[in-house]
Amino acid sequence: MSEVRRDRSGAEVRLRPEGAFADVSNVHFVVCGTSYHAAVYGEHLLSKWGIPASAFLASEYAVYPRPVDDGTPRHTGAREPPIP
Repeated sequence: MSEVRRDRSGAEVRLRPEGAFADVSNVHFVVCGTSYHAAVYGEHLLSKWGIPASAFLASEYAVYPRPVDDGTPRHTGAREPPIP
């Protein structure tokens, strides 16, 4: 079930379109500084939808083993291609 909100103009905005994250088994937010708070909120939203998610500080993620599997999407940022 997708969640629907309305923007200021009254248009519908789907927070989770049908089929979104269908092929994702786990999500890791790897962040720095104050973006950690946004990642914790994203972790909460995805977990609420039944998608396991975790927020990590980049400094810790670089040092400790990465708990990823084939279902964990990996992307280094908006301007770079996904990590293979």
